[in-house]
Amino acid sequence: MAMFGRIKMQLQVSHGSKKYNISLELADDDKGDVLTVHHLMKAIADVSEIKPQNQKLIYKGRSLTEPSQSLVGLGVRDGAKLMLLGKKTVSHDTEEVKKLLSVEAMLEKHENKMADMMSELNGISKGFLSQDLIPQALSHLKKQVGNATEQLMKQFEILDALRFDEDNKQARVKRKNVADKLNVCLDKCK
Repeated sequence: MAMFGRIKMQLQVSHGSKKYNISLELADDDKGDVLTVHHLMKAIADVSEIKPQNQKLIYKGRSLTEPSQSLVGLGVRDGAKLMLLGKKTVSHDTEEVKKLLSVEAMLEKHENKMADMMSELNGISKGFLSQDLIPQALSHLKKQVGNATEQLMKQFEILDALRFDEDNKQARVKRKNVADKLNVCLDKCK
């Protein structure tokens, strides 16, 4: 049975100008008895540092997308040449993205607080509060706005310190969008 699915295979994978010679061999303790797309993706990740989820493999014009599919079943033979599309994740960029997401989450909390403060201010202006309590309520709101402004400025500092690689356009666009939302929030604090 293992002869049909092949338990050893030599392949050449091209990624841009790089070529990787991949040796696949089914481990004795591996479940199943055939080499699959998953085995190939894992071997490619080991030599190229491109995670399987970031890989797109092409063989004879077809994408190899299903990890459980047998390589031989897909027509991949010993000595075959495949093409790899994908980028490796830059580890320092992922830390920067985490910080960006943290700033975005904090901004969302501040937007909710600002909405609550605006609602309270509208209630005061519509006369829903006793005249003798208005000065105390306005003083409290003023403190809340001051705290919110300070927190938003700290988030701006964090955002300003983030550096993304040129090819990480998605994170760069997200940073700009978060900065725009921060500006809108700060304008409401004035």
